Amino acid sequence: MTEAKVDQVGKLTMVDCGQKLIQIQADAKENCHCVTQGCVLAAVNLLNSIDTNVDPCQNFYQFACGKWKKDNPIPDEKSSHGPFNIAAKKVAQQLRTLLEDDSDGNTTNSIRFTKALYKACMDLDALVDVWRRSPCLFIRSILLRGSAYADFFMYSVLAHFSLLVCSLWAFYTASY
Repeated sequence: MTEAKVDQVGKLTMVDCGQKLIQIQADAKENCHCVTQGCVLAAVNLLNSIDTNVDPCQNFYQFACGKWKKDNPIPDEKSSHGPFNIAAKKVAQQLRTLLEDDSDGNTTNSIRFTKALYKACMDLDALVDVWRRSPCLFIRSILLRGSAYADFFMYSVLAHFSLLVCSLWAFYTASY
């Protein structure tokens, strides 16, 4: 890859991304290299991680990862941090957005059940109130918030779990 193309890819995040991506893809097709959007974005991430101020023959790790380490420090509350952590956080944020979306569009029963269960678990005031009265009532309130749950496989698993917890709770909290 020529120096001009490296500069062009390196500036992809700073300039109009759409036009540059099309330009790079067009150049790549001519040279039979990286032609898909995913490949170009992977190349951008790779080039943004490289510390070109370091001689790769002297310190290859610093050359290959130095800029990424500098731009992505390990958070204080974590023992490690990497691209997979960033991807997992992004997926978790997307999942939360989907679960909090109130539109019912063309969703299946399992998606509606998952959203209802998520909302029930996120209603902290109601959960704390029920938990204070009885852990068994707490578990049953989550399980019995609608008849649509009865045909869901996890309902039977949670129902058995509820019975087990309630029987153990009654046994261990009995006063003599």
